[in-house]
Amino acid sequence: MQIRNFTTSDVDALVQINNNLYPETPRTAVTFQQQLKRAIYIRVLTVQGDVAGYTAVWPVPGLPEIVEIDGFIAPRWQRQGWGSRLLRQLVQDFNGRTPLQLSWQTPSLDTPGARFLQKRGFSLEHEEWLMELTDLSGLPPTAITLQTFDRVTAVTQFLRLYDASFSHTPWYQPFTPQEVAADLTNAKDLYFLTPEDRPIGFAWVRPSGKGAVEIEPMGIVREWQRRGYGRRLLLATLHQLARQNSHTVRIGVWAENTAAVHLYQSAGFRRVASLFYLGMAMG
Repeated sequence: MQIRNFTTSDVDALVQINNNLYPETPRTAVTFQQQLKRAIYIRVLTVQGDVAGYTAVWPVPGLPEIVEIDGFIAPRWQRQGWGSRLLRQLVQDFNGRTPLQLSWQTPSLDTPGARFLQKRGFSLEHEEWLMELTDLSGLPPTAITLQTFDRVTAVTQFLRLYDASFSHTPWYQPFTPQEVAADLTNAKDLYFLTPEDRPIGFAWVRPSGKGAVEIEPMGIVREWQRRGYGRRLLLATLHQLARQNSHTVRIGVWAENTAAVHLYQSAGFRRVASLFYLGMAMG
């Protein structure tokens, strides 16, 4: 048995293991390598000379105290302690970097990976819902008109409004100007709610396929919340998307953010999936 650094020659074997484990979400060598390029740590387990599994760690933008982990063991080598060896090696390698929390996401708490981690010190940190709206024809009317800005203004206003909307919440994950500039393909994808010509809210619309979009994130600055402006922003954004012939709109939300969940449900969104985040604090 050996735990060593990853090399590009490991990709084909890791892709084959991944696709055996998760045939419903297959990867190619290209997509797997693209994902690994963001990793700050990759270790490969070999047993009897064969690639048997791996672990990887990714930074979480805006949250330097949290890293996201991934990993797996090939079916033929499971239940022999190799997964525990990989995890112990990861914990040992990151043990001096405190405060730090390891985070892992899963669509169910009953998957083999989730059960494995929960037996080894991981616990549920939070649950996120994916909510979806597939009928934009029956939206309540709205007289609100949203604004868009040039690219520089859009980035500046988004950063200010995002911080003013979420800095007091558990789901606050700040953006850097560089991250927004790199991620914003078209400045017209950022919509702003501007009563009295003052920007107080935003909605970032991200195309995700023909006729499908994701709104991520969307917010109202704290002093304007609980006054109906979140609903106005949401309805105005949905009307704008309807005019653009969008037919599917998706929004992600923390399950404990009950105000946002109720708002989305009132507009016709329904939960279609959950994502659970397991965490373990280091140090």
